[in-house]
Amino acid sequence: MALVILIALIWAVFGIMAVVIAGSNSGASLRGVLLGFFSVRTIVFAVSFGVLALLVHVIVRRVARRRGIADNLRWLIVLSIWFVLGVVLAVAAWGLRALGLLQFAWGGLIPLGCAYFGYGLQRRIGSALHCETCGYPFSEEGGKNCPECGSVWSAQVGTIAGEPRRSSTFVAVGAVLMVLALSLSLSPLLAGSISRFVPTGVLIEQVAGVGGSTPGAWAELTKRTLTEEQTSDLIRRLLDTRLESGRLDGRSAAWLDGQFAAGGLDAALTARYYREMVSLRLREEPVPDLEGFVEIRAVAVNRSTPFGPTEVRIVFRGFTADNQPVANTLLPRYSSVYRFDEWTQSRKPEESVPTFTIARRAQVQIRVTAEAWICYGAATQLSWGAAWDEAGEPIIPFGLPWVEHVVLEHTVEKRD
Repeated sequence: MALVILIALIWAVFGIMAVVIAGSNSGASLRGVLLGFFSVRTIVFAVSFGVLALLVHVIVRRVARRRGIADNLRWLIVLSIWFVLGVVLAVAAWGLRALGLLQFAWGGLIPLGCAYFGYGLQRRIGSALHCETCGYPFSEEGGKNCPECGSVWSAQVGTIAGEPRRSSTFVAVGAVLMVLALSLSLSPLLAGSISRFVPTGVLIEQVAGVGGSTPGAWAELTKRTLTEEQTSDLIRRLLDTRLESGRLDGRSAAWLDGQFAAGGLDAALTARYYREMVSLRLREEPVPDLEGFVEIRAVAVNRSTPFGPTEVRIVFRGFTADNQPVANTLLPRYSSVYRFDEWTQSRKPEESVPTFTIARRAQVQIRVTAEAWICYGAATQLSWGAAWDEAGEPIIPFGLPWVEHVVLEHTVEKRD
């Protein structure tokens, strides 16, 4: 039984590694996947499962002692309840998408199925001694050898407690668990033949998962005609995933972008699609070489699809400090969203995020603001030219599907 537990634990560790690797390779950033593992939801799930698992172990052990259940059967019961408990809690925490997150954990059913199968073949009833080789009942008067098979025996050597009685039920349960584990674990390789039997609601959960969708699930889903409610549900779930993980995998992003490019969708979903694609924020950092000075940066959280149908340009008016414009911070031309994205700066060292340095004054709070327009549209609609007219107003191309006017605020606290 210790070997069964060890195999299950090893499988779980490899499962976590596989989910992280799959999530990072499928379009969701590794940072987003790791944040998912250390989120409040994951921590609550882990603590709840630990407490309930310990409670199950205590209860089953007491019941087993009262009813004389053998230790090997007791552990089988405990492991089975733990597995079911883990699945139920995972579905409660993440919904049906947990079935996708648990893709590699299904392999833990294999050692559990082997244990059930082996227990069914070697099951023993009672505590009377029998020959370990053939199962003949032991008797002190039977001599030194088993009268059935001739094996050397005594009360201490060559005998085993319990009458051998195989259980076809346990053997069948073990076989079913092993077949089920193999089917669930290998489903990505058999996606084309399995997905056609999966309900549409489950397919929607699979393709909207944080770890990335499977080709078979999307291929089958695109063959089906979704209702208006199912389409809206899938859009909401993909937007949730994009917000949580930072970016969608290629298949999910292409479908989502295509839905909004076609138009005619709910106004609230449309607003959310654009507003959550790119968001700006102000960040304060100390200046290492200048004591008492801080640097204010305008950075972007960029969830857009690279080379997708919707491109983004930013018209940045610049910073103000206590309502006074900060010189040389207005950007005269349209700027790429990647100019504001520090993750991209490592690949584009010639560009930098909008920034300025200010002294932190004693006993004075400084109110910093920044104003910008985030413009969304096709590449043919957007410009790289001048961003301002002669009156100092932003030049926004006509006919853009969405323009987001943002005013960012930050307070530089008093110096200690």
